[in-house]
Formats: sequence, C-alpha cells, structure tokens
Amino acid sequence: MPQYAICFDLDTKAMDRDGLTESQKSSVYQQEGQKALEAAGLKRHLQYSMYATEDNEHAFETIMRMPTKLKELAPKFCRYVKRFLVVRVEDWGNITDLLQEAA
Repeated sequence: MPQYAICFDLDTKAMDRDGLTESQKSSVYQQEGQKALEAAGLKRHLQYSMYATEDNEHAFETIMRMPTKLKELAPKFCRYVKRFLVVRVEDWGNITDLLQEAA
C-alpha cells in the first residue's frame, strides 16, 4: 500500500499584513494545523510543514479526510495556506543511507 506525504506553505506576509504576532503565526503552524492534520489521521510530523501518513493501508482515506478536518478545525490555517501538496512516497525515495555513506 502506498504512503503519502503532505507539504504546505503558509503566507506569512499575509499574516504580517493582518497583524498576527510571531506567537500567533507559530500557533497556526504548530497547533491549529497540526491538530487538524492529526485529526485527519496524519501522525508522522516529519518537518515543520511536512507530514506523512502512518497507516499505509488507510493512507488514501486519510488524505481524503484532510480538507474537511482542516476547514473544520483550522480556519486560520486554511485562510493563510499558499500551497498544499500531496505526494506519494516511494520506497526507493529515501536516500539517507547513501548520503551518510558519502560523509
């Protein structure tokens, strides 16, 4: 079964124009967005704005739940989202070992 990852970018310039403080901007990323993504079933927080499905058997269902959960639980996140991508993670795509061997 495939695994999926999501990557997103929020419009911090729009957040600045709307007067959000650094703390409020951080909250949109780290609390509001994370809460909604986890409610949809994304459990693996890979990086600041990258998450992956954990249960490969139900990965597609998780991806399909995301828009509803984000609109319901993360309105500021949805307001400031600039780009939101879903990518399929291939087994061969992890080249960490190759990079570490070169070091």
